[in-house]
Amino acid sequence: MAPVRGTQIKQSIPALAWLGLEARAEVLRVISPDTLKQIQDAVQVQWLPQSLPVDLCRCVRVVSSEEAVRTWARASVRGALKGPLYGPFVKG
Repeated sequence: MAPVRGTQIKQSIPALAWLGLEARAEVLRVISPDTLKQIQDAVQVQWLPQSLPVDLCRCVRVVSSEEAVRTWARASVRGALKGPLYGPFVKG
């Protein structure tokens, strides 16, 4: 699998708020501490393994529904479009 930019994965964590406080907290409890640490410690320009967002998606699905995964993913992408990685392209 192709690597993913740290900034994109890091945006996925705050986007968990779209699931609601209880579901967000449960996802953070279910996810591997190593996966969460790698995401949190990543430098925005760093390339990270695709397995990290895949693990995060699986945890969201375990805690919530398939529709919640879609809602969370859309929220994450919307946040990324405003951020430093994709924001300049959108504004251009």
